[in-house]
Amino acid sequence: MAPDRAWGFNLSANLTGRQGYPVIYFERVGGSGPQPARNIPDGALGVNVPITSRPDSFRYDDTRILDLRVEKEFSLKDFGFTVGADVFNVTNEATVLQRNGRLQRTNGDHVLEIISPRIIRLGVKFNFR
Repeated sequence: MAPDRAWGFNLSANLTGRQGYPVIYFERVGGSGPQPARNIPDGALGVNVPITSRPDSFRYDDTRILDLRVEKEFSLKDFGFTVGADVFNVTNEATVLQRNGRLQRTNGDHVLEIISPRIIRLGVKFNFR
């Protein structure tokens, strides 16, 4: 916005978006009884069996994040400084990024991770000759 003028400032925006990743819901089968149990990656006994044959049957919501920045530059004889403000996740989206996919448990389908909330950062940058 005309940064070379006395009243001017710099303004920038960043919009990031993507399709939600697939959610793999599964049930644990085996682990006890007459059949031999096999170890699975989390160290428990049994086999994780997906509840559907299509890996993209369930998906997380699409992700859209808007970030903004505004800054003003000031110059003096031998030094200058820039005052800036950033706002991350302007719309304060709380999109789920990860859930517990193991079903038949009390914590099945519980949210494990969401997008970070709105964050505001203020800063000053000094320049010397």
